[in-house]
Amino acid sequence: MLSKILQSHPSLEVINQKFFIPGHSFSTCDQDFDITEKEKRYHKNIYVPDDWIEVIQASKKKAPKFVVTKMDSSKFFPCAELLKNEITNRKMSVDNNKVEWLKMQFIQIRKTDPKKLYVKYTVDDGLTDFITVDLMKLRRGRRTNGFKHDFTPLYPAGRKITKGKKSDLMDLINYIPPVFHDFYINLATVDNADDSS
Repeated sequence: MLSKILQSHPSLEVINQKFFIPGHSFSTCDQDFDITEKEKRYHKNIYVPDDWIEVIQASKKKAPKFVVTKMDSSKFFPCAELLKNEITNRKMSVDNNKVEWLKMQFIQIRKTDPKKLYVKYTVDDGLTDFITVDLMKLRRGRRTNGFKHDFTPLYPAGRKITKGKKSDLMDLINYIPPVFHDFYINLATVDNADDSS
């Protein structure tokens, strides 16, 4: 997904992503969640998702303040077609070493090689070289460097919830001010969680 984004972006050339070692880190995201949790105490009435936007925006009193981007169904895309038609997960690197996916701590994607993943098992920037993993599917004929697949929205009509979940919410609707009832009444449903796409 990152490679597809990089290919279509007008100025980005490289994306670096580093992963924390489980149990040995306290990230800025953790601190941000803590700030939001503290602010939540001053907002007693949170009934719909838009109420959380107010909580998050009010959380930081000094700059830089949080910027909230409200997501809708047009911003969610499936990766299944990319995996099926464009790339594959390799067990071996280009130099025939085993790829240890769960030990990766640093991945790099380059616009010049969108179907290659450059990885390290450490987060250092310069002490070790990247290992190259070729993700391109092996096919007869000419290799294509870019992606042919175009994304279509994952939930074009919005994400649906199960009928059971909606029933549970409707049981609680009397505890919610009437001004918010339409939000819950208008939630789209499916028979079970497997059909929610």
